[in-house]
Amino acid sequence: MKKFVVLGFLVIALGVAGGVYLASQTTSLFVNQNSGYAYISPAVADLQESVAETCKKVIPSVVHLTTKQKVVDPFSVWSYERESTGVGSGVIITKDGYIVTNKHVIQNANSIYVALADGQEGKAKVIYTDLYTDLAIIKLNGFGNLMPAAFGNSDSVRIGDFVLAVGSPFGYHHSVTFGIVGSKGRKLEQDMSGSVPRVHDFIQTDAALNPGNSGGALVNLHGEVVGINSLIITKGTNTYTGVGLAYTSNIVKRIVDDVLEFGKFRRGYIGINPATIDDLAEHLNTSTELLVKELGLEKKSGVVIGDVGKDTPAEKAGLQQFDIIIEVDGKPINSASDLILNISLKQPGSSVQLLIMRNKRKLTKEVQVAEFPTK
Repeated sequence: MKKFVVLGFLVIALGVAGGVYLASQTTSLFVNQNSGYAYISPAVADLQESVAETCKKVIPSVVHLTTKQKVVDPFSVWSYERESTGVGSGVIITKDGYIVTNKHVIQNANSIYVALADGQEGKAKVIYTDLYTDLAIIKLNGFGNLMPAAFGNSDSVRIGDFVLAVGSPFGYHHSVTFGIVGSKGRKLEQDMSGSVPRVHDFIQTDAALNPGNSGGALVNLHGEVVGINSLIITKGTNTYTGVGLAYTSNIVKRIVDDVLEFGKFRRGYIGINPATIDDLAEHLNTSTELLVKELGLEKKSGVVIGDVGKDTPAEKAGLQQFDIIIEVDGKPINSASDLILNISLKQPGSSVQLLIMRNKRKLTKEVQVAEFPTK
């Protein structure tokens, strides 16, 4: 019996000793013995450092906006006016105070106040609101050495890339949230038959966006702006649900450059009304699948020319009704939104190569881009 007791104590002692040893080893894995801080793997430490440095670089280029607007109280028989306050964000684009933001942030505002990251404040005026997008440019006066943001190439953004959203959610100045790029090339539902088709191309992110983030920066870990935060998909909640949309930096740069040089966005135009393969199938009273085969297409892709305007670049280049545009300058076209976006961003006076399908034959047409008519 004594032998069993001694053996039992021996096993317990070895267990305790082993547990103490493993605990000490585990502690050494997660706690720096010199500083007492929890252990962070080199990869995580590098990411943390990159995020912190990006914040340090970008925050001074983002501004907090407060707008004041006089509104009439609809419930007052005396047409009582009251002042409504709104908040949003903006991104500095020049040293002398030009700022890009969302149109809906500053629309109908009587006064726009700007707060910089260093605490300085000033008043801004509206320079330009875009007809085709939800973008606007304002000017902060009295400041001559601001820090403009660096804009990156949004075409190089990859799904899964880390991004930061910088802005003023619920009025909390210069807040930063972290996430990834969830998707690219997002478009909004729109009426393509309208007289002014919209120019849409969004980056989707799960970095938290809330009211007040509109007009702020979506940046990569190089500190480059790859988007201007503009929309949140709320499904009735009006707060963060994990799906935010930002205008791509390439659209923003194209509009900003034009406005600073010409005072407006000179949108590209060739003079056609686009339609889908489905639209054409319905017009011909046939199925989409059968029409794709009859047109000689490998799959349902491209955009049908529904109509060619008289004396337009398209007519002069020999484009015809029911031609199918497959590519624009080598880029595949899968929707009317794709076509509108690619043509709209072309500079007036430049030329564009269209690959089309006509009578089951592929043809290349060079079209001179004009400026979208304002009337």
